[in-house]
Amino acid sequence: MLCSNLKAIALLLFIGLGFCSPVFAAENVSDERAAMAASAEFLGWLDAGQFQRCWDEAAPLFRERTNEEQWIQDITHLRKALGNTLKRSIQFKKEMTSIDDGPEGEYRFFIYRTAFEKKAAAIETVTVVQDKGGRWRVVGLTAQ
Repeated sequence: MLCSNLKAIALLLFIGLGFCSPVFAAENVSDERAAMAASAEFLGWLDAGQFQRCWDEAAPLFRERTNEEQWIQDITHLRKALGNTLKRSIQFKKEMTSIDDGPEGEYRFFIYRTAFEKKAAAIETVTVVQDKGGRWRVVGLTAQ
C-alpha cells in the first residue's frame, strides 16, 4: 500500500513538474548558456591578449574593485608566465544570488581546468553577473 502511494505521489509530482516547469527550466537553461558564453568569451579575449577589451567589457563592480592600469599590468604578467592556452574544460558551475562584498543579483560561478604551455594543470574561476540590461559580464576572475 505504501509503495503504491509513493508511486502515485511520484507520478503526480512528475506530471505536475512536467506541466509547470518547462518555461522556468527554459529560462534557467537560457541564462546558464548566456552566462557560460560570456565567461568563455572573456577567457577567449584573455587568450588572445585582448586585456583592454576584457577590462572594457567587465562588469562595473569588477572595474570598481581594482585599478585599470594595475589590472592590465598584472594580467599581462600572469598570462606571459602561463604561456598560451592549450586546453580548457568546464569542471563546475553554480548559480548564486550574492557574492562577497557585492550586491544581491544573478550570478554564475564557473570553474575551468586549463592547460597552459608553462603550467599543465591550472584552475581558472570566472564569476559573471547579469546587468540591468540582461547582459552577462565578468565580475570576478582568478587563476591558480
